[in-house]
Amino acid sequence: MNGQFSTLLTTRLAELTGGLRFEHKPSGVARAPQIVETMLPPKGHDHQEGQEFPLVRWALHGGGFDFMRPAPFGIILHGGIYTSGDIVAGTRDITTLALALGRIVNDRAFPPYRLVTPVPFTIGSPEQGSEGLQPHPYYWLTMKLQFIVPSGHGG
Repeated sequence: MNGQFSTLLTTRLAELTGGLRFEHKPSGVARAPQIVETMLPPKGHDHQEGQEFPLVRWALHGGGFDFMRPAPFGIILHGGIYTSGDIVAGTRDITTLALALGRIVNDRAFPPYRLVTPVPFTIGSPEQGSEGLQPHPYYWLTMKLQFIVPSGHGG
């Protein structure tokens, strides 16, 4: 993985979610999810509850090293939204975000890497032991992306 890959993935995620609008709690305005590479910044003294939502955060999750060519690696992706609506509205909205992000499989090329399909996802809290549970009014999804270098490519 390199800077070119990071830019390409961030751009692709923004394209997939750019037309979506979810509630931003502090302002009450609907907006597209922010795309966050690696981690959210630390909460400052003026932090408002829910200000980071809606979001799509991705980070390198694992990989390997190969002497001859770029090695495969994994990305973990978390999506999160806030809703002032009921549980049905929150479930509908997080499902909408999951479906939009799932369209990443329509173009698997991230040269020199290729996205492996199928792409597994889980809707619910990313906390160990709480998978599938939604901490209303916040809703989460997790996707695990795996990338390989197809045969005939690389060093």
